[in-house]
Amino acid sequence: MRSNPAGEEAHLVINIGEVNKDRIQSMQQKISDAPRLLSKSAGRSSCCIFRVPQSLADINGQSYQPQIVSIGPFHHGKPHLQMIEEHKWRFLGALLNRTQKKGLRLEDLWNGIQPLEIQVRECYSQTIHFDSHEFVEIFPSYSTEMGSNPAGGEADHVINIWEINKDRLQSMQQKISDAPRLLSKSAGRSSCCIFKVPQSLVDVNGQSYQPQLVSIGPFHHGKPHLQMIEEHKWRFLGALLSRTQKQGLFLEDLLKTIQPLEIQVRESYSQTIHFDSHEFIEMLVLDGCFLIELFRRVGKVVRSDADDPLFSVTWVYSFFLRDLIRLENQIPLFILQSLFDLTQMPNQENAKSLATLALEFFDYTLQRPDEVITKHSNLQGKHLLDFIRLSFIPPNQEPSQNHTNSQPRLIQSISKLNRAGIKLKPGKADSFLVVKFKHGVIEMPTIAIDDFMSSFLLNCVAYEQCHKSCSKHFTAYVTLLDCLINSVRDVEYLSDRSIIENYIGAHSDVAKLINNMGKDVSFDIGKCYLSKLFNDVDEYYLNSWQVQWASCRYAYFYTPWPCISVLAALVLLLLTVAQTFFTIIAYVRPS
Repeated sequence: MRSNPAGEEAHLVINIGEVNKDRIQSMQQKISDAPRLLSKSAGRSSCCIFRVPQSLADINGQSYQPQIVSIGPFHHGKPHLQMIEEHKWRFLGALLNRTQKKGLRLEDLWNGIQPLEIQVRECYSQTIHFDSHEFVEIFPSYSTEMGSNPAGGEADHVINIWEINKDRLQSMQQKISDAPRLLSKSAGRSSCCIFKVPQSLVDVNGQSYQPQLVSIGPFHHGKPHLQMIEEHKWRFLGALLSRTQKQGLFLEDLLKTIQPLEIQVRESYSQTIHFDSHEFIEMLVLDGCFLIELFRRVGKVVRSDADDPLFSVTWVYSFFLRDLIRLENQIPLFILQSLFDLTQMPNQENAKSLATLALEFFDYTLQRPDEVITKHSNLQGKHLLDFIRLSFIPPNQEPSQNHTNSQPRLIQSISKLNRAGIKLKPGKADSFLVVKFKHGVIEMPTIAIDDFMSSFLLNCVAYEQCHKSCSKHFTAYVTLLDCLINSVRDVEYLSDRSIIENYIGAHSDVAKLINNMGKDVSFDIGKCYLSKLFNDVDEYYLNSWQVQWASCRYAYFYTPWPCISVLAALVLLLLTVAQTFFTIIAYVRPS
């Protein structure tokens, strides 16, 4: 400010040239910068790949986002898409194995795509910030136009492949030779049975697949929030060894028993396990012995301290139940069986089997009849989740045969089926999977929907979606529930008829849970065990006479008052007909 000797009020004077020089320079830079988020090319007819407007994304959520594989630059490099990224390199390697026999190498693919770079960039509505090397690497496919410059003049974006991209080509060759880790090649074999749950299911159902209290197996091993039970695993292992050492069985014997099974165990997981042999075998012995000791204590095969916090703290046991049936939280059942047989005491020849102890452990919440446990005392499975899943599948429950030429379709909600005369009643089978349809009645055993059952159903469906060789019984059953339930009113109908027992909250919570279970799930309806039921219910529903009569009855006879009105109208009609008849008779035959 300038001084004001006269003492009058001063005015603020700013030296524009000094104060705003940087601001003006910044504005000039922004003026010269090309738009990035909606580039100039977006208005050209050549532009054909766009970012979805935020207004649509806000309404339709993740409908525009890739869930498993990225194609092009917009979603390239996102963490949840890396699993398939590894397999892209494997596929590229397989392609090159064929083309190199004809003299076509990776450099030739690069040379074929590089001249098209400018044209490709103009296809996108946003400026692509990959440099030329990164951008061309995304499109490693062959082009017959090899991109020369006949005029000999200077070309835009010309790359000297041999000098500039030597390191890039070497990097690509290394990625081609690397084995996939996030979805290993063993994931496609029938021996693979323990999977990372697909991200699309995780996005819908949240933490239903993640252990909350105890980690079993390598996928969640070492996570900080699971360390509390990790300490008790060592306590349980010590208690087990204190009994077996009296019989000459020591810790090294357990390790030696599991070590020959290491390769077989690693092939049971869908991802490459980065533990070394010592860490991996230690984890298998620790987790396996913990589960065996846990089952034996619950089954009263060995004594447990009355003050043991794992049993006296009430909330712990319920978390055990849920965590031990999560797909990502498993070890192969043959490891448990090996350790169980090895640590069986000599005076326990007629003791309960591992299968019986496991069933009794989960019976705390499932509460099935004793004969069910007895029937499955020798049941085998891939892991605990698969074992409990198999105990619900009735014997000889093969995919039903559809003797019609029509392909089965998904059925309507129970509200619509009810209007067509189709009813529901509770069944009496041991397993809720036994669903029947006869004479317009769907018979479904009662299912208790609680925290355990919701987690169990979700993980069974995830397992069936990942494992190519297992049956799809739970997927079919959940799809049936998803079809029947479209609203809170549908849940009320099923609850009133004792098909569903709701222990998780409001009917709206059950409807949301069931509908989420059916999202992003695929299976062949024509080959599932309920295919005949789907077909029969759909045919019954589409029978015009039954539908029309049921709709008429629903519309006009839903309450007593329409019935009374129709009856009164019918009586009045009969009286009118009688009066008309006698009037005609009197006219024709006068007395």
